[in-house]
Amino acid sequence: MSHARLDRTLRPLFRGLGVRSRFVDAGAARLHVYDAPGRGRLPGIVLLPGLSDTAAAAVPVLLGLRRHARRVLIVESAGHGLSGQAAGAYSIDVHFAAITRALDQLVDAPVLVVGNSLGGAAAIQYALDRPSRVLGLFLTSPGGARYDEAGLEGLRDAFRFEGVDDAHAFVARVAHRRLPLERAAARLMYARSRSPGVADILRTATRDHAFTPAELARLTAPIRLVWGRSERLLPPAGLAYWKAHLPSHATVIEPDGFGHCPHLDDPRRLTRMIASFARLVAAR
Repeated sequence: MSHARLDRTLRPLFRGLGVRSRFVDAGAARLHVYDAPGRGRLPGIVLLPGLSDTAAAAVPVLLGLRRHARRVLIVESAGHGLSGQAAGAYSIDVHFAAITRALDQLVDAPVLVVGNSLGGAAAIQYALDRPSRVLGLFLTSPGGARYDEAGLEGLRDAFRFEGVDDAHAFVARVAHRRLPLERAAARLMYARSRSPGVADILRTATRDHAFTPAELARLTAPIRLVWGRSERLLPPAGLAYWKAHLPSHATVIEPDGFGHCPHLDDPRRLTRMIASFARLVAAR
């Protein structure tokens, strides 16, 4: 089954669980969103997946958070999942602008923004662009740190798959331990890597896309950054950069049992951590 067909197959299942599937015009592309009403009293929560990841992988976290929050959304990047491909080259700058435009339409009250990897970078950019709409940032192995050229090229190489075996090695690298159906996940990852929405970002990313210390100093919302001890994709220099340059009110934790994608390693544990942080943010 192709990755696009799998995402289409899962959509009616999620709808049966009360998760609305919708699309928004984000300028560069038509982005797909899972939008779920919650049963809790906490503010709305937005989940932003990483590069090559789709909303389907984060739905277990969405379902768990519905018990705590009034509303939970997942926004898929252009060329990912059910979102359309961008009309032109899809650079990081275009991606940030598209996410901001989408959230401007979707969010009518301040929210907690949760971002993994590239989604973490998009969450930070949204907080810089729309500070009044962000109650807090919960970041898991976020992108956006400054690396030297060797480190950046190493990241590009990690996403270059000559075949399914390379994708299999990548899946093993981003997880804390072996995932169920890991080989099937590798085939999906390989298929997703062929998307222009992935290839364009990798091709156009430069060190200039990193957040500067001055930009990070402008962040006023509460920040919780999670960098799992099994992180094997991003260089350790990334964690050092965040520790050195995030505002003093940010907290950085390094839990065991998490790799680059905590939502795959242990969605229930991650859900509890997000909900706990949301309660702290809401109580301010």
